[in-house]
Amino acid sequence: MGALRLIGRFSRFLLSPWDERILSILLGSRLTLIANICAAALVPVITQEGAYIVHACTGYDRPQDVLMYSLPVIVMLLVRRQALSFCFLIIYVAICIQMYFQAESITLGVHTCGDRLGDPIEYMPFFSYFSMVCLAGYIVYLAVVALVAVVKSIVFVAKDER
Repeated sequence: MGALRLIGRFSRFLLSPWDERILSILLGSRLTLIANICAAALVPVITQEGAYIVHACTGYDRPQDVLMYSLPVIVMLLVRRQALSFCFLIIYVAICIQMYFQAESITLGVHTCGDRLGDPIEYMPFFSYFSMVCLAGYIVYLAVVALVAVVKSIVFVAKDER
């Protein structure tokens, strides 16, 4: 009970200089933050499963794949939209489960690499590319919103001068 009280005091100390509005602007809603944290917690698991599968199939390691596994989480943290975060979290969980079963079947010797459903490592590049497309779309959305705000302010100033 004393540990929970200490954690509560520590969290109040950390959050004391921050207003609730400022935290929601920086981190998004609480549900979005929870989805982002859950997806970030899955990245090391997926990275380790992917490294095991690639090493078992090809015989060598590919450390450059870490960026491919973590890129969608980085996009989730940048975009901070609830629908995008939950969709990416569902995809992460599905890929993690599929990679777990493939790693387990490789360990047990049930089948060799790749099967009729395809290799789960094949899906990660598509997921990474899709996350980059979502990030580009979000940047275009922000540019359009900024452009509309500038046009509205110019129109407002022009009306005010008349």
